[in-house]
Amino acid sequence: MKRDEVADLRRRAADLARAWQVQRVGAEIVTAAALLWPAEQAGRAVMLKVMGAASDEGGAAALLAALDGCCAVRVLAQGEAALLMERIDPVGQSLADMAMQGQDDAAMQVLCHLAGQWHAGLRGAHLPRLFALDTRMGALRNWAGVPPDLARLLRWGSDLATEMLADQTGWTALHGDLHHGNALQDTGRGWLAFDPKGVFGPPVYDLANALLNPYPHLDLILNPARMARQAAIVAEHLAVPAREVLHWVCLHGCLSAAWHGAGGHWVAGAGVAGDLAGLTLPH
Repeated sequence: MKRDEVADLRRRAADLARAWQVQRVGAEIVTAAALLWPAEQAGRAVMLKVMGAASDEGGAAALLAALDGCCAVRVLAQGEAALLMERIDPVGQSLADMAMQGQDDAAMQVLCHLAGQWHAGLRGAHLPRLFALDTRMGALRNWAGVPPDLARLLRWGSDLATEMLADQTGWTALHGDLHHGNALQDTGRGWLAFDPKGVFGPPVYDLANALLNPYPHLDLILNPARMARQAAIVAEHLAVPAREVLHWVCLHGCLSAAWHGAGGHWVAGAGVAGDLAGLTLPH
């Protein structure tokens, strides 16, 4: 974010801190689309989050509120593009550390459990600000100004998306950005997920991103044996074919390449998933 926008978010955060009677207690966190203040409210650890213009988390507060703390951080207050939530007191290894230290499958099992709890808790909830997955896939049709090899991949991904989005049976509200970096184990409440995007789509899509993580550990992410094993874990959890999981991983890799305007590990990961699923990506 630009300096002026960060300054504006600080002013908004200060106003909200006064209104919600919270005291900042730690260094602020500035992301590409939000400002976060660790704080306390009546002795309770909280996090104040104010979203910037580029944020795609407009429906996050309603999503988290609908879960009411079920495997998710609790929302304590919300305003326009802002929310106050409980602050996690982390304990134990992170999921990324687990993945890198011989517990990769256990980390995926945690993500599968979190996804299952979220999907069950959100089923039937009225959440008008969710992103429709078919709208999200529109990024695959943005070919202007990208290198020819990436443009070919995006066109191919767009065709795959058309095929995979045709049947929307069983679609539900999803986290939308569930991976090793968006879940922590809380001292008192166990594993909790946070920073949702809020997407309406098939449950399997919520775990596709996880197979392309934990970034930047490419030796793990791009290992075909690991990809096949993790796809099997997700497939068993969701009672779908492993090939279907790999299709979604491949599609999410193409979509991520479209968002970043470059190939990198997203294209390589899509290639690994595609090879395992019998898909022929363009070169």
